[in-house]
Amino acid sequence: TEWRGVLGGQGLVLAMLLCFSNVGLAAPPEGHHAATRVHIGSDFVLLPEMIMGLTAGASKLNGSLCYRWQARRYRRAPTTGLLENKLLRNTLLRKLGLPAPRIIYGAFVYKRLGAWPRYDPADLERAIGQRRHFVLKPATKCAGEGLHMVDVRGYREPQDALLRRVLHSARKVAFPRKAFIWSDLGVHYEHMGLVLEEPFSAPRRNVPEAAAGSMRDLEDDRGRLVVELCVHVSLDGAGRRRLKGGFVRRVAGNPRRAEDEAYVSFCESHRVTCAGPAPGWSETCPQIETMLTTHRSWLEGAATNLSEALASDLVRVDFYLASDGTKVVNEITWPSAYYTERSAVYRGVDEDCTFSSLQAAYETRPRPFDIVDSGAVLSRLLALVGVDKQAFMLTSDYARDDAFHLPERVYDHAMWMTDPVAAARDGVLDEATNVQGKGLDGRSKRVILHKARREPRRSH
Repeated sequence: TEWRGVLGGQGLVLAMLLCFSNVGLAAPPEGHHAATRVHIGSDFVLLPEMIMGLTAGASKLNGSLCYRWQARRYRRAPTTGLLENKLLRNTLLRKLGLPAPRIIYGAFVYKRLGAWPRYDPADLERAIGQRRHFVLKPATKCAGEGLHMVDVRGYREPQDALLRRVLHSARKVAFPRKAFIWSDLGVHYEHMGLVLEEPFSAPRRNVPEAAAGSMRDLEDDRGRLVVELCVHVSLDGAGRRRLKGGFVRRVAGNPRRAEDEAYVSFCESHRVTCAGPAPGWSETCPQIETMLTTHRSWLEGAATNLSEALASDLVRVDFYLASDGTKVVNEITWPSAYYTERSAVYRGVDEDCTFSSLQAAYETRPRPFDIVDSGAVLSRLLALVGVDKQAFMLTSDYARDDAFHLPERVYDHAMWMTDPVAAARDGVLDEATNVQGKGLDGRSKRVILHKARREPRRSH
């Protein structure tokens, strides 16, 4: 409110220049707990957008607005190239002392980077060995793109036939198009690779399909209640990072349905709330609330440590949790499309508590955080994971000579992957893509890729 009342015209531009002048950026602390004030990296801080957006007429910050602002930075921010890479992120989690998914084999497609080698099919075959249950996925895709869940336990398929099938799938993951490199999101610091991962849990076998959210639906083959918790950690007006809102969803089984997710909130300090759209959640939500309350201190500590390490103001952390106390940090997501996809019935209070807290952090005087240079933050993180900064910045696959990309106006549209219908409506996707619903079907992707191949390569 202070900005809206005082700033305008030249004063607004001056304020933005002062806020984002490199001269004014503080260096991040060397030690993890060396500073008493909170630090937000220049890749994440939304100060110019807050000044411009809220001055332009928005009454308050909300999820959709925040997602669009963050998505504009996502492609070009070097820090996101690290946190969205499953291989480098796995190393980072372990260096920070957090439990990470167990990677059986991981490799980059075109190079060695850090502790991870260049992809070799023979190494992948040796890593699989006699395994019959594992997950194969790309290192940089999102929303389940390219994910292969393999579970042939109890089937008679010979192991050599399984290996041939998996190696064929791995080639499609590592080299999705024979003639050129294709990037879904156009991230400038993308390093493509593939991951062979041990599943956190296995679905129950030979049981009828259960009601969404019910105990039988959420139990794995060991009888554990298993969920994925996707929760946001946000800065507040007092300069503290706190767990806010998010959702839980089933881990075992595929595909996921809309009713497989339930809203959860940590917005009240004394309790965790859970509510789901299907009747089955009324059976399990009390147990989920108990489980999350029991582990709240650990969850908050893990999420806060990650947010501090990245120097972020708002980030989503995804955990795998089991009723026997097993916990794994599965993913770090920025930006989170949660608030653009979920029904207002389930985001309501959660959205308000999450973003009113973040808005308070930006509007509080004196401001409870310092803006630091994300380049320095990235240097520290890359040193932690054992990756040379020049190699990370200069050898990205996005800049390769054989890389083809969509037009910039498509990539820069914040919703083109999460809501292609909106992108088509805004004129960034041609009607020939024939987008329907909330995802891109196979034909749409083929048309988009065909057009990408005809695009002249831009200089980077």
